[in-house]
Formats: sequence, C-alpha cells, structure tokens
Amino acid sequence: MKYKFFIPFALIGIFLCLLSTLLAYQQIGFINESDSTVGYVTSFEFRHSRDRHPHHSLIYYPIVTFTDKKDQKRIFTSSFGSNPSFYDIGQQVKVRYNDKEAKISDFMALWFDVVFIASMGTIFSVVGFYLPYFLAKHSENYRINLLNSKRHKRKHKYKILRKNKRK
Repeated sequence: MKYKFFIPFALIGIFLCLLSTLLAYQQIGFINESDSTVGYVTSFEFRHSRDRHPHHSLIYYPIVTFTDKKDQKRIFTSSFGSNPSFYDIGQQVKVRYNDKEAKISDFMALWFDVVFIASMGTIFSVVGFYLPYFLAKHSENYRINLLNSKRHKRKHKYKILRKNKRK
C-alpha cells in the first residue's frame, strides 16, 4: 500500500471520535441525573500553565459555593479554568450537582472537552481517510490509468459519434 503513513491518523481519528462519543454520553447522563441550583464564585485557584507564556502563565479555576437541596453548604473547584477568567468573585453561576460531583452549568464548562476531542478526531480522520484518496486521485498514475481505461474510451467514442451525427 502506497499510503501506509496515513493509517495511524485514521486509527487515532476513529479512537478520538469514539472517545468523544463516550464522554458526551457520560455528560448527558450527568445532566439528566443531576440537580440544578445557583452558586457564587467565592475565589479562584491559580495554576501555572504548561506553555510558560509570560502573559498567560496563570490559569484561573473558579471556586464555587452553593447550597444543595438538603440545605448543606458545598464548595467545589471547577475543572474548567481560563485566563482571563470567565467569572468574577461574587458572580452568580448556575450549578449542576449530584452526590459525587458538581459543575458550573454553562456550555464551556460542560462541553469543552467533548467538542475539543471530537474536533481533533475529525481532523485526524480527514487526514487519515480523505488525504490518501485525494493524493491518489490527483497523482499522475491515476490520470494515466483513467485515460487508458475502457470506460474512458467508451465515453470518448460516444462523444465523437455524437459530434459526427450532428454534422
């Protein structure tokens, strides 16, 4: 096979698409089985990013306090952080929670990982599946084989006969 280099891209793409499907399924299960309430951002947990860029070296993870349906005060740190922060201290946020975990209920906090992994899976799949097809189709051997094929000759003869009939 001429394009063996692209097989790992296709396999990684399939794996990432399946992983994003599994994560989406788990996220939908969490949303369906969780309760919703309002919480407040009380502070931030600061973590250094890996890229060591001087302006974006700190990632802000909001620490949220809320009261659950049993009137117990609960505190959690969001797993989604950013720089600059999407939230301010004292800001009211929607919270989804169950007995095991709590999450801020907005699109970025709930779906960022699913969308990111699905996008990467799509990119890898396109490189792994479409690029070899595209390269093969546009290679010189493909054009030569197409010109020499019987199918192409039949189409060519048909067009010639049509032209001759008109004259």
